[in-house]
Amino acid sequence: EYYFNQALQIDSEFASAYSNLGNIYQERGWTDRAVTAYERALAIDPEHPTAIHNLGVLYRKKGQIGRGIELMKKAARMEKGKMRSEVRSSPEVRRTMIIGWAIVIGLFIIGLFIFRR
Repeated sequence: EYYFNQALQIDSEFASAYSNLGNIYQERGWTDRAVTAYERALAIDPEHPTAIHNLGVLYRKKGQIGRGIELMKKAARMEKGKMRSEVRSSPEVRRTMIIGWAIVIGLFIIGLFIFRR
């Protein structure tokens, strides 16, 4: 907590520091402080998927199930979109994905031959 507050003294617009403070407050059971920290992170960076997800978890725990699920789904969509973007823009990630799929398909084909006998 101390170091995240120190980081915020250096840069008061550091959304990840607020998100991490929210995590600390949540672990301590300080739900209202955690919600405030996550909301502050999102005021700075509305596309911060970790803060969105964790805020959704807190809303769900507080009984606001619909709002919580909505936020968790939004965070999941954002992470999925981020991953797709990384795959498209990074030749290394694309190559790793192709190799991974080739291995999966190869194992599937080998499995077909083994179980046909």
